[in-house]
Amino acid sequence: PGYVHISSGKALRASDDARDAIMSGNLAPLEIASLAVKEAIDEMVNDKAKGVVLEGFPRTQEQLEYFNQNIGGLSHAILIDVDEDFMRKNVDSSEPNGKPEVVNKRISFFKHETLPILGYLDDNQKLTVVNGEDDSNEVFVTICDTVEYYEGKDKREQSMFEKDGDIEGE
Repeated sequence: PGYVHISSGKALRASDDARDAIMSGNLAPLEIASLAVKEAIDEMVNDKAKGVVLEGFPRTQEQLEYFNQNIGGLSHAILIDVDEDFMRKNVDSSEPNGKPEVVNKRISFFKHETLPILGYLDDNQKLTVVNGEDDSNEVFVTICDTVEYYEGKDKREQSMFEKDGDIEGE
């Protein structure tokens, strides 16, 4: 088995407590969002999974801090970057959260809440930006390559730590 993909949006839409907030373009309260994500992780991840690809969470500094302290920590983030026009053209306006007013609210939220944590992650070499306007196959390959690179990097760092520990113990 490989990685387990968890969509925070899907987990939140399944939560009676969060559904109304997110469908109107608002953020679900921290405790509700975090619990929904943690429950999805606990339900879907088993001992055979290499790890988790968590889509759409955390989105704020508060969520990032909570995630790092209570759920498992963020090793790396991937931003699938598109401009606003591209996003507006590709949102399904027939969906409740695809209405123009909801999309505008989400764009504003992204600029004010999510961009600052992306800057923090980038400053700490924990962010890869992928051009989401490229061919979808190229985007997919880039994401897979990034996940594999960081999986290998984590193993290399763990190996280096174990070697350092052996040397210190001698």
